[in-house]
Amino acid sequence: MLDPTPSHDGLLPNLNAFWRAKAKTIGKSWSDVAVVEADHPKCGATAQSDFGYCPDDNTVYYSHKIATSAYSFGDYALGTMFTYGWGLAVRHQLFQRSLDDKPALLAAGCYSGAYAKSVNVDNANGFALSPPDMDEAATAVMTLVGHPEAFGDRGTTGLDRIDSFTLGYFGDLPAC
Repeated sequence: MLDPTPSHDGLLPNLNAFWRAKAKTIGKSWSDVAVVEADHPKCGATAQSDFGYCPDDNTVYYSHKIATSAYSFGDYALGTMFTYGWGLAVRHQLFQRSLDDKPALLAAGCYSGAYAKSVNVDNANGFALSPPDMDEAATAVMTLVGHPEAFGDRGTTGLDRIDSFTLGYFGDLPAC
């Protein structure tokens, strides 16, 4: 479904470039996150998860099933799922914080919003979102992210997740 081979264009390489640059602004280093298609994440998620970030190997795992489901809402609905995975990587790599609780999911949403603004408004690294992509992101944040097959709601509501996404979108990394 996704081509994880190294290239310089597309969402996944852009996410790594964006977070590498952000890490430098706070005096930290970034290790690029990998992507692997698998039925379930190797770690960092529940047994019912089809999508998740594993800090042990710095990889976002996704199943074909959940990617197809997310993609049915639009390409950036799936993209938003990946930005949440990278958000958890940010929380782990740059701030050494928990990954399996409500604050982790809300922080991932905030980081996801910061990234969305960079490509929606700033056209970061030549990658841009189309007008419907923000609607697709909202659909993902409200519905897909909170499913047990994805990141789970972790005690959040769709509105909580939208609020954290918006906080990052308008406040960037310092707001998160």
